[in-house]
Amino acid sequence: MVKGTIGDSNLVLCDAHGLAYWFGAQEVTRTISPNAYVSTVENMVAPSKLPVDVLERLGVRSTPIHVLVDEHKRQRFSNQVLAHLWRPPYPEKTFVRIAPNVYVLSPIACLMKASLSMSDVSILKCLYQLTGTYRYSKDGLRERPPLMTVEEAKEYLDAAQGIRGARKVRTLLNFVVDGAASPEEANVVIVLVLPGHMGGYGLPLPTMNEPVVACKAGEQEERRPDILWKEFMLIVEYLGDEFHNRSDRFGLDAARKAHLLEAGYTVLDLTRYQTLRKNELESVVATISKHMGLKPMRQTKEFQSKNAELRQELFGTKTV
Repeated sequence: MVKGTIGDSNLVLCDAHGLAYWFGAQEVTRTISPNAYVSTVENMVAPSKLPVDVLERLGVRSTPIHVLVDEHKRQRFSNQVLAHLWRPPYPEKTFVRIAPNVYVLSPIACLMKASLSMSDVSILKCLYQLTGTYRYSKDGLRERPPLMTVEEAKEYLDAAQGIRGARKVRTLLNFVVDGAASPEEANVVIVLVLPGHMGGYGLPLPTMNEPVVACKAGEQEERRPDILWKEFMLIVEYLGDEFHNRSDRFGLDAARKAHLLEAGYTVLDLTRYQTLRKNELESVVATISKHMGLKPMRQTKEFQSKNAELRQELFGTKTV
């Protein structure tokens, strides 16, 4: 790549590199301040010379760089640049300014444009990361404010009706809730709530990490259960290997559970071991369904196949 500037022209990151900016393993926490949004960007180009120093500081290093243009004549295809055409008008809050003459599509706009080449599960994972409180870094997961709420994402996609990708992502948002604290928690909720024809168990949407009042030594104290169905006073705590499988966590987890039980909640533990084993996972699902008064799901051959594919894509290893 050749160092250079883009002068009076504007570079707009999109698709894979837009998502890399928002979700990549960068040490700078990505947030959107209200004054960062712009409604349109003039003179979008696919430059022959890229501002490499600027892009590297933003965590964008691989090529070709995916950029947005608004006219056919601005399109450029090379080993450095891959231009995507999107003509105006654009919905409000489509662009975010991140450096002089450098913009990126907002997270939901990026995902909408990139979704055409993504699986449903990959889109759902991005949506949970967009609305969750975690980010990746070289040292693992770190906490950060959500980039957007589910309602904000819905508002954007509703305004983008008719644009390719908007309907697909908007439909999948029906299975997304705010507040996931880790990708593992998000994956559990995805498999629990997706309908049977998509391989999920069709449970009602819960909330995630919502404050509830628990009891501790006779006094009220706030807790944030991983997965909560408040109407049913039912909690699922995901005990991931990375965080909970340590001796110093055992006592804290047991105390947390005891406090929630004392407050009247039913608390179920779910481990990675259980998510990887179909019978174990479905035993937990059966317990949840019984608690909610739901009938067991009829498992057709089509469901079995879709469920196996879903668990494979969510949990990343061959499931048993």
